[in-house]
Amino acid sequence: MIFSRTQSARARGTRTIRGTLAWMVVGCVLPAWVGIAFLIVSMYASERDRALQNMIITSRALMFAVDRELATVTSAMEVLATSPRLERGDLAGFYQRAKELNRHLPGANIVLTDEAGQQVLNTLRPLGEPLPPRTDPANVHLVFSTGEPVVTDLFVGPVTKEPLVVIAVPVFRNGKVVYSLGISLLPARLGEILSKERLPAGRIAAIFDKSGTIVARNRNAEQFVGRKGNQRLIEAIGRSASGVVASTSLDGISVYSSFVRSEVSNWALAIGIPSAEMNRRLYTSLGLSAAGALFLLAIGLVLAQFKAKEITSDIEALVAPAMALGRNQVRPIPRLHIHEINDVAKALGRAFRVIERRTHERDHAEMEKQVAEKAARLKDEFVGTVSHELRTPLTSISASLGLLTNTATLDPNPAAKRLVAIAHNNCQRLVRLVNDILDVAKLEAGHVAFEIQRVDVQLLLEDAVDTNRALGAEAGVGITLNCDHGCAVEADPDRLTQVFSNLLSNAIKFSPSGSEVVVSLDRAGEAVRVSFRDHGPGIPPSFRPRLFEKFAQSQDGPKRGGTGLGLSIAREIVCRLGGEIGLEDAPGGGALFFVVLPSAEVAGADAHDALRSLARA
Repeated sequence: MIFSRTQSARARGTRTIRGTLAWMVVGCVLPAWVGIAFLIVSMYASERDRALQNMIITSRALMFAVDRELATVTSAMEVLATSPRLERGDLAGFYQRAKELNRHLPGANIVLTDEAGQQVLNTLRPLGEPLPPRTDPANVHLVFSTGEPVVTDLFVGPVTKEPLVVIAVPVFRNGKVVYSLGISLLPARLGEILSKERLPAGRIAAIFDKSGTIVARNRNAEQFVGRKGNQRLIEAIGRSASGVVASTSLDGISVYSSFVRSEVSNWALAIGIPSAEMNRRLYTSLGLSAAGALFLLAIGLVLAQFKAKEITSDIEALVAPAMALGRNQVRPIPRLHIHEINDVAKALGRAFRVIERRTHERDHAEMEKQVAEKAARLKDEFVGTVSHELRTPLTSISASLGLLTNTATLDPNPAAKRLVAIAHNNCQRLVRLVNDILDVAKLEAGHVAFEIQRVDVQLLLEDAVDTNRALGAEAGVGITLNCDHGCAVEADPDRLTQVFSNLLSNAIKFSPSGSEVVVSLDRAGEAVRVSFRDHGPGIPPSFRPRLFEKFAQSQDGPKRGGTGLGLSIAREIVCRLGGEIGLEDAPGGGALFFVVLPSAEVAGADAHDALRSLARA
């Protein structure tokens, strides 16, 4: 009997494995039904949440498309508002220009309005024909009072007699707003954005203005455009920038509506899924899940009865090997009936070796940790020693030798002059090497603070050229600076000047006497590009992969001196500034190093903040 107990088990008052397994299977019947109900509810909630999240994502994408359309038209109108013809008061010429532009814009017509709200010209009417006043005086006043573009709510145009939205921008003259220049957008134009998305059948999508009025709709637009949206939906939009609300559409359909409110225009876009469609998937999942759970439960009960004996005997067979493992012994285990239990039996044989290996790995890891900590301490000590014990005396020695070099004319001995000059030059090389090593160590440790600000790249290049002009003259190399004026970036001026000086001195060093180094500053789309072109032997292809590594120096050609750290430091600084540094082959021979940084005019405040975060990383 599967519920029988052995004499020893009865004496201890415990249940055998066989009996326990049987009671567990029987006890699963009632909890299984509870689990099925919970599973169905969870599946429905998960599926519904996933569908609603997808709707929010789609709503956000459509709202972005609407904002982009409004922003595009606003930009075009701001450009038109600066027309020289309008500045000169040439309304006839401006009228012709507006009509030409109107053909390429999605608006119905362009209107020029004075501060009193009276239309001055309208591209739907001939110039000079009497025009009615604007029917939205509040929006007209807002343009004149704020001097900012305004996107109106939906209203009926006085000329077109149709519902429309106006994008109005101010027209300035001597710093004062003298006109409001607007373009009318028909709801059908905004409705095209909804149509292009190709929403699944049954979805209801609508665009709402700031007052909750429907501006565009993908279904029955001619019936509902101009009407207020569902009150519950409009209240939810007013409370939150995005979300989901259960409501009833104007068609009388119960829907789950996902909505997104734009932070730019304060308009909103909502997409509704009929509740019946969501519930239909629930009922289908409910039936399939219940049937499957019942079938699997029945099979489990039958198989548990047949396998109880095998499981019991297999588990009992593992007792002796487990006890042997506790004594650090390995005892042979016969092949068992159940595959998983047989795998456990094999694992017992490997457990001892695993414990030994992990003990060894733990000891090895501890040793590596101690070595790493010691290396870090040695590195910190080295940087401290170089900074305080080596750089300070070297600086003093270099200054003293420089003073001797300048006063060496008092000593008529040429040999003494030469020795002092050699000592001064070598001391300066040591100072540069120490400074480069400290810069590399601080950059890698993140101890270099970057002061990000808007800087004129041309001024930094001029300083770098002036600093290195003596070096070029000594080598017989000229320097030419070609600049595109007005190039500004967000950067640390001192660190960026260091990059330019490193690249410029490197170009001079590898240029033959009588040649010229060309420094160019150009705009490259939304970025600023600075290039340093020399006429030297170029960079060997085999050395290019290691070009920006620390202490990397090519073995081809004559030795030029240097620490091998200048390019590595330049790369670290440029990367921290969010830019790019690289090498190109120069036409006609030589090398061309370039630095590309985001333009401050294009990047704006967001890029400025991002560069500050990157520089602090």
